[in-house]
Parts: sequence; structure tokens; C-alpha cells
Amino acid sequence: MKNSKIGTFITLVAGIAWGLSGVSGQYLMTRGVTVEMITTLRLVISGVVLLGVAYLTSRDQLMAVLKNKTY
Repeated sequence: MKNSKIGTFITLVAGIAWGLSGVSGQYLMTRGVTVEMITTLRLVISGVVLLGVAYLTSRDQLMAVLKNKTY
């Protein structure tokens, strides 16, 4: 039951975020911001957020990936 409530909450938050991003994108495009700039900004912000979550949840694994110089 607890997992069901958490899943429902996450789904609601994701839906709200998706709706807000569409409205925000429309607003910014009417103000002259290009689609490429919006896309770049969204990708950079999401990348920073994902790195922050990875750092907080599994710091050792993240550091191992970042220090790996085989690529």
C-alpha cells in the first residue's frame, strides 16, 4: 500500500512538472527565446539535478565513473 501511494505521488508531481514545462516553454517562446535555447537549458538543468541525486545516493560509484579514464 505504501509503494502505491509513493507511486501515485511521483506520478502527480511528474504530471504537474510536465504541464508547467509546456506552459513555461510557450511563455518563453512568445518572449523571443528560441527552441534550441529552451532545450539546452532543460538538458543542462536535468543533468545537474541527476548528478546531484547520484552524488547524494551513491557517491562512491559516481566518483569511480568520473575517475575512470578508459574512455
